[in-house]
Amino acid sequence: MTVILTLLLLLPMPAGLHADASERLARPDTVDLAALRAAAVSRDPRAIQPELLARASRLRLEALRTERLPQLALTGQATYQSDVPSVPISLPNGTTPSAPRDQARAQIEADWAVYDGGRLARQADLERARLAEQTAGVAVTLYALREATMESFFGAVLYQAQAETLALTAEDLEARLALVRKQVEEGAALAADADAIEAELIRVRQQVEEAEADRRAALAVLSDLSGLPLGPDDVLALPDLDAEVALAVARTVTVSAGTLEMEGPPEFERFARTQQRAEVEARLAEAATRPTVSVFGQVGVGRPSPFDFLSDEVKEYGLVGLRFRWAPLDWGQARREAAAARLQADVARSDADAFALQLLRQTETARADLDRLRRALPQDERAVSLREEVVRVARRRLDEGVLLAPDYVDRLTDLAEARLVAVRHRIERAQAQARLLSTLGRYPDLPMDTLFRLD
Repeated sequence: MTVILTLLLLLPMPAGLHADASERLARPDTVDLAALRAAAVSRDPRAIQPELLARASRLRLEALRTERLPQLALTGQATYQSDVPSVPISLPNGTTPSAPRDQARAQIEADWAVYDGGRLARQADLERARLAEQTAGVAVTLYALREATMESFFGAVLYQAQAETLALTAEDLEARLALVRKQVEEGAALAADADAIEAELIRVRQQVEEAEADRRAALAVLSDLSGLPLGPDDVLALPDLDAEVALAVARTVTVSAGTLEMEGPPEFERFARTQQRAEVEARLAEAATRPTVSVFGQVGVGRPSPFDFLSDEVKEYGLVGLRFRWAPLDWGQARREAAAARLQADVARSDADAFALQLLRQTETARADLDRLRRALPQDERAVSLREEVVRVARRRLDEGVLLAPDYVDRLTDLAEARLVAVRHRIERAQAQARLLSTLGRYPDLPMDTLFRLD
């Protein structure tokens, strides 16, 4: 089944976006998401697997290359036989010519496959295909770490913004509480007014403490994922991804029996590598029925010589020859093995189709979230502006003693909620952008992907 999907894939990122990790963390109080994603991958114990897999593959390829060289073996044997060949004649001395009953032989055997039907070449291709598939699998596993780091990052950013927004409300309440207490002392206000403001201040301070505690917990998770020492003084910099998303263009990704788009999420490359490996296995199975030609030889000494078995003397001997082998009839074994391998490729192709459909759903969801949040941001700004004006008027009336403290607290609470909604929408918009780019495998990460991709 062929599935053709139109997804948002980004144009190549400008070179300036791929700065070094040390440059991205140049400001000690600012933590960058791209640097955290790269650090999470680099510190994972599985990050070394591509190198280990490549070294193991090189050793196996070297072992295959040695099979192309002449194979030498030193053999020897000594026997005593109950019966031996003899010539049924009697010599003048009354003896009958026969081979000795005790025999010994030592020889060097050589065998050189000058033509193997392409088997070794295809075995080498299969080894390289397996390495590519395994390496792509590691890339998929480590890419999931990037996404987990991203989700933890935005959670910490949200707690940080909530704490900062609520702290502003607490500052306002502190100022108002000091003023009302002074009015109480002067008899211009009731003690209940001060109590109402103080109660609200306690509630807001508790919310600030809760947000800061949640932020510390989120930073601990990020620190564990990335290996970077993150403390309360570190500021998580919200990524500016407007330019990257603006550069997105519609590009057709074809997932069919013949092609796979190698850009985008690493899963696409893994599916493609699996198909390539299965196809190489099919070609290797087909080579089983091809003829082989080899040169062989023997050099040794024996008593008797195998070419003069009636002699009782130790003699040198040798032979050289050409061997041809062809088994065209294997009762369909090679054909069935090749067909089974190609069915595995079809399985990988169907997995790619299903993943592409899933990717489309995720992309459409992210785009819908971006559209919703894009429309919400100006509305949030307008709501905050209106609430600020209401609070400004209420503050003046409270100072003049014509507004009760509980009414002022209600208006200040409404402003805090409007600010929290605006902040949450701004963070959710950046998170939706990051999810979209990460889903498509086009997030402007630090250039570490080359460690896990093969030419």
